[in-house]
Amino acid sequence: MNRPALIPLAGWLRCPLCGRDLDEDSTAFICSSGHRFELNRRGYLGLLAPDATTRRESTREVEERTARWSTSDSTATVEAAVAMMPPGRPRVLDVGSDLGTTLAAIAHARDDLSALSVGDSPNSLVRAMATARAPAVLCDLIRELPIRDGSAEVLLAIGAPHRPTEWHRVLARGGIVIASASGSAAEALLDDVYPWFEHDQTREVGDSSALRLRRRRRPISW
Repeated sequence: MNRPALIPLAGWLRCPLCGRDLDEDSTAFICSSGHRFELNRRGYLGLLAPDATTRRESTREVEERTARWSTSDSTATVEAAVAMMPPGRPRVLDVGSDLGTTLAAIAHARDDLSALSVGDSPNSLVRAMATARAPAVLCDLIRELPIRDGSAEVLLAIGAPHRPTEWHRVLARGGIVIASASGSAAEALLDDVYPWFEHDQTREVGDSSALRLRRRRRPISW
């Protein structure tokens, strides 16, 4: 087991079985209940309950999606997202579907960035790890993320499903979401997240929008 690969994950994780914090234990992560998780031989950490749902994605599908993120429109979306980053070196959680493309661009501009990718496709995670050079966690995206409350300062949701309650939970006070959506989907995103996030900024990129959302201290109740 490659011990150095565990170090960037410290402080991010909680157990998918009992919800308690996961701490490093020489070659794995273990919670106070005794649940133990080791790195997969492909390099990512699997944090899955026995009945968790993951996604089978072929190498060809990953290659096709990678090619789409190499187009000029996608490059412009990445540039807009990078421009929305707050100053300094915030802790970044990437829940997007862009295979680590945006995270890689951010990490290129900011040395020693603390970042983590999560996803439900092993092949996508391996590609994201290679692209962004950041650790990754395989999890069930339908359930609560195996991420500690308030552990991220920026959440990248480029092309990701809307999960405002989870985004709010894993972000620290004052944290932001950087998301992308096309056409009317941008309006739907803003409607969905309104009780949990304030719309902070928009950058138009062709037919799409890059959006920055700032976490409300407390969600609005109706």
